[in-house]
Amino acid sequence: MKTSYHSHTRWCKHADGEIEDYVKKAIELNLEMFAICDHVFNDIPLGPRAPWSEYDAYLENLKQVEAKYENQIELQRSIEAEYYPELMERYRMMKEKDHFTVWILGQHESSDHQIDFFKNSDDIANKLERYTEDVIEALETGFFNILAHPDLFMMYYTKPDKHFLECMDRIFRVCEKNNVVIEINANGIRGHKHYPNREVFELSKKYNLRYIISSDAHNPEFLYDDAMRKAEEFADDLKLNVINRI
Repeated sequence: MKTSYHSHTRWCKHADGEIEDYVKKAIELNLEMFAICDHVFNDIPLGPRAPWSEYDAYLENLKQVEAKYENQIELQRSIEAEYYPELMERYRMMKEKDHFTVWILGQHESSDHQIDFFKNSDDIANKLERYTEDVIEALETGFFNILAHPDLFMMYYTKPDKHFLECMDRIFRVCEKNNVVIEINANGIRGHKHYPNREVFELSKKYNLRYIISSDAHNPEFLYDDAMRKAEEFADDLKLNVINRI
């Protein structure tokens, strides 16, 4: 592990640790680059998330940490966001004006805000179809660099069925087309959520894809832990084209 793009601080309302705690941990781990990351700030309630009204304070905190540690480690800015068409102009502003250069698509909710993919376990086949359509529409914008936990819906399966694999195949095809990096998510391993799934990632190998291993840490101590080591073993065993840099 030389770089880290995906983690979350106390600002997101469901993680522990300050921005500085994560940067200090990254330095302790001798990382070459650490991307300060969090969930995108949002006016629309989606579980425990930071409201847009706190964005300016977060940005100021981020700048202070960057200035303090700029000579000790390379720092970038990344963000995990859902695809909401009405917020794309705000996202572009954050990218162009505030230099959040790495955008991680983590579609936890439908793009029309009607379905929380994490909380609804009924009618899974139709929800999976909606998830697939939203992810594909998001990737076709060309805006996102990384697709987080692509097989998110494995939390509801013990084994992917034919429909699940067809949906993943459609997603991976669009990832290849738009040069989107696929995330191997260690937090799925950490939380025993059935993803990343071996059969799904075997399927992904039919496409010319690049992969990145992410801790998706919600505590600084999880930046590199046993779940990360298992994710590395998973990728190595499948001989996936893992990269360190986007």
